[in-house]
Amino acid sequence: MLTFSDQSDSESIKKTIEFLHKEVLASYPITPFLNKGVKNKTCVDLGSNIGVFTAYAATHFEKVLAFEASETTFALSNRFLKVNNVSNAKVYNLAAWSKSDETLKVVKPSLASTTESTGASVVYQAKDEEFELVKTISLADIFKLANVDYIDYLKIDIEGAEYETLLNHDLSNIGVIVGEIHSHPTMPFDGEDGSRNLLMNHVKKKFDILWEAPNNFISISKEIKKP
Repeated sequence: MLTFSDQSDSESIKKTIEFLHKEVLASYPITPFLNKGVKNKTCVDLGSNIGVFTAYAATHFEKVLAFEASETTFALSNRFLKVNNVSNAKVYNLAAWSKSDETLKVVKPSLASTTESTGASVVYQAKDEEFELVKTISLADIFKLANVDYIDYLKIDIEGAEYETLLNHDLSNIGVIVGEIHSHPTMPFDGEDGSRNLLMNHVKKKFDILWEAPNNFISISKEIKKP
């Protein structure tokens, strides 16, 4: 079982980790894709939070690259991976974005406990919130950092930055994209011209949508047999 502390975890922490692990299994399936032709080489986790999905993905893929915008949560995820002896995953304190090497403000997450963070975003910012600064990295440069020309599985949950990261970028060298869709600060979410439809239409150019809800989707490259 995944743990968070190198000492005995409290019951509340154990329950939190158990809940997050179940949520990961339900929201980000991996094994059905591996059984249907997706290779187990490279997984990228955009918005790794404390690292529960990263640790899970590391049991299925040869290497996992994870990206977390909040420095606070980045530190927690490194600790989480170390305690759980995950050696084939690396977390970067970088924010996925349209361009690399920009410096953005990220809302400092409110830590509900030592194992969970909420509210970290480079898109939604209020004047009275506390910020951290983070460097950005583009999808193209993530490929370079991973030293691959193909990402087998991309998980994305980056609090509204998915538009900047995915739109107007070639997605043909990705096998699976599973993620969350958040509202956009300058566009309506729903409707034909809404941000959600804009993003999904871009994904559908190269991917078959296996499942979708208002704020989530699971997709596989049209070049790969559906699971």
